[in-house]
Amino acid sequence: MREKYLISEVVNNAVIDYDNLNIQPVMESRPVVLKERRHAEFFDVIDSSLKIKTPEDFCAWAQGDLQHIFPHGTLIGCVGLIENETAQIRQLLTSNLPHEYLQAVQEMGGFNASPVLVQWLRTRRPVLFEMAAHNCKSEWLDNVTRHGLHNMAAHGLSDLNSSTTTYFSFSKIPCRLTQRHSKLLEMLVPHLHVALIRALGSTNKELRVIKTQLINLTGREQEVLHWLGSGKTNWEIAQVLQISEHTVKNHVQRILIKLKVNTRAQAVAKSLQIK
Repeated sequence: MREKYLISEVVNNAVIDYDNLNIQPVMESRPVVLKERRHAEFFDVIDSSLKIKTPEDFCAWAQGDLQHIFPHGTLIGCVGLIENETAQIRQLLTSNLPHEYLQAVQEMGGFNASPVLVQWLRTRRPVLFEMAAHNCKSEWLDNVTRHGLHNMAAHGLSDLNSSTTTYFSFSKIPCRLTQRHSKLLEMLVPHLHVALIRALGSTNKELRVIKTQLINLTGREQEVLHWLGSGKTNWEIAQVLQISEHTVKNHVQRILIKLKVNTRAQAVAKSLQIK
């Protein structure tokens, strides 16, 4: 049976379920209007975003000022390219998202395994996802459930020739998702797009350093790092590569030294920054 996801687009006060094309009335039918106080708050938050210069600034802003108009528990911001209706993620910034979640995403083949992202790529409109509507099982859904991401509101933006695309996914939003969230995303994402590109631009020098460190790994060390990213133990890597567990341990130690990190998780995280 084909898995069913409540991935919806709000159009004319109705939620369109793309699997069954059933039109369901939205509980909140009044027009979405930012009243004067909310209007002022919105522009205050946008004004503060202009001060973002680094990834740390972006995360502090997302966890601070942005919460006033778009409360959320976690945020993923991506910069990449769109090729044949798939996203090629080049840079990634997260707020309050466990590394274990990202590692599981990588093992599933990357963010293109997310039906939320797939739906956005198809429509380029805000996508709303509610966990409570699901009655099926999948690897992606299990990962989302395991980390308590009970809902998602996602949207992105491409420049005129689509050479640069940003994508944002908010989770753990403390209320039912409505048309208001869709409208807010449409207004916020152009500003998030500029802020994220500016913030990640400050990391270009660091990324060049990381790329050099990864190039300095031997072919075998790169293989071992790949399997570390898949969550395999030294023994499991030894079985895959048909070498001794002691040899794998030595490779891991050399990887940590060359990447200037202390743990396997840090080594994997560093390698993900340039993918």
